[in-house]
Amino acid sequence: MEYQSENKTCQNCQATFAIEPDDFGFYEKIEVPPPTFCPECRRQMRFGWRNFVNFHKNTCVLTGNSVVSVYSRDSGIPVCTPKAWHSDSWDAKEYAMDYDFSKTFFEQYVELLRKVPKPAMDTDDGLVSTNCMYTNDFAMGKDCYLVVKAWKLENVMYSFYVVNGRELVDVHTSFGKDEANYETINTEHCYRCRFVFDSRSCSNCSFCFDCRNCSDCFMCTGLRGKSYCYKNQEVGKEEYEKILAEYALHTYAGQERAKKEFEECSMAHPRKALRMTSCTNSLGDLLTNCNDCKYCYLMLKSEHCKFDNYADGAKDSYDTDAGGGSELVYQSDLPAFSSNIVGCYSAWHCQDSAYISQSYRSKNCFGCNGLKDASFCILNKQYTKDEYVVMLEKIRQHMIDMPYIDAKGNRYSYGDYLPLELSLFPYEETEAQVLYPLSPDEIAEAGYARASQPADEEIGYTIQAQELPDSIDDVDASILGEVILSLGGKRYRLTEQELTFYKKYRIPLPRESFHERHVRRHARAGSFRLYLRKSDKSGVEITSSYPPGGFEKVWSVEEYKQEFE
Repeated sequence: MEYQSENKTCQNCQATFAIEPDDFGFYEKIEVPPPTFCPECRRQMRFGWRNFVNFHKNTCVLTGNSVVSVYSRDSGIPVCTPKAWHSDSWDAKEYAMDYDFSKTFFEQYVELLRKVPKPAMDTDDGLVSTNCMYTNDFAMGKDCYLVVKAWKLENVMYSFYVVNGRELVDVHTSFGKDEANYETINTEHCYRCRFVFDSRSCSNCSFCFDCRNCSDCFMCTGLRGKSYCYKNQEVGKEEYEKILAEYALHTYAGQERAKKEFEECSMAHPRKALRMTSCTNSLGDLLTNCNDCKYCYLMLKSEHCKFDNYADGAKDSYDTDAGGGSELVYQSDLPAFSSNIVGCYSAWHCQDSAYISQSYRSKNCFGCNGLKDASFCILNKQYTKDEYVVMLEKIRQHMIDMPYIDAKGNRYSYGDYLPLELSLFPYEETEAQVLYPLSPDEIAEAGYARASQPADEEIGYTIQAQELPDSIDDVDASILGEVILSLGGKRYRLTEQELTFYKKYRIPLPRESFHERHVRRHARAGSFRLYLRKSDKSGVEITSSYPPGGFEKVWSVEEYKQEFE
């Protein structure tokens, strides 16, 4: 069938968005109607159901043990340790519900989501991973702590979106094979680097931006295949070591001096409008080895995708986050190694299913939560194959005839993601608040869940960050007993594993808490948006991930390649 492009008006924000002929072909293949929400609102809905880094004390309903969870006690969501959740001590089918055609599907599905126990954190600790209890959206790791959206790691701490690395601290967006790095963003194949950004295949570099195949460089930008450089000048090994000694990067004062100087010199270096490496027929930012990926961000080895984020090895998917090893997926989050999936969250090795959550090795299921090795289930209730087929057809028609209508009057039918106002998380704790920040009044007006007022801080502090030793050489194990008040007024502690790393690589103690450091890096890593702006080199109009009006000098991809690649 020949399709023509159509312009639509988003029912939520009233923005105009286009549906291209290829889009219609995908929607037909996966048997969903074209979307009535624009891509930005669709992403906001998915992100509004994800709490990445706000953790709470809670209790496992299966073991009675204390756990740290993405769900607060106030939420009323039953949680378990990941190991207990994956055990055979309970059966999610015990929470089965009969489908009620007098209610909307989304109301019934969220009722089920609120009843079925959840893993306190989305991690495979105790199953595949070892000693990785305090991780979220995490798999296949060893000895990791406070790491989110990551897999195949060893001895990594305080990091976000890291793939296949080891011995890393405070790293954001590592595309693989990084080792012994500290405070890096958007790197790959880097070793013993600190404060290095948008760089590849570098070793023993500090405070560098956009460098490739470099070693022993300090305060440099845009270098290729260089060694022993300071502020882009080759100085030789002896002089280079004298300069490093003079900066004393093992002290907080020396590190802060370098950060200030580096910020000034790095802003003078041109930015590539779109950061894509070894990609064909693609449009997006932070894409590596991708083919035919449009409006995608933070993607590896993926093809034929659109409006996707955080994927490694995804294929033929739209509006999907973290779709590693999956294909033919729509409006989903974390559909790992799955196929023909619609509206799902955390579906591992699943097929031919829609609106399933935290389900494993299941197929032909609809509106289910917590199932393992299941088939032909609806709202966790078991059906025969023939009964399932008949019920599924009725429910899909029911979703069209009786859509969910939110407080703003938006209608949600089959193919749409779950309504944001039904999220299990307060809006302020979700990833949506990071990318689409709303004031408390705006959150209340939209009908989204609000965070409860935090209780008075139960724990005080024993030392302020400005009182910490300037040099890491003056720090001993007694610091592990201290409660530190950060420069921003947040309390935090140091772990033994963390201190070992700082001592080994002579890194001064951080003066910010984990959350403060994460927010700072998250803002710098990527925008998830594309803008029309002028090239600062030629003045021609370009598409870029850098918004107009910023301090960065941005060149077109072609202009940048001619000069630096």
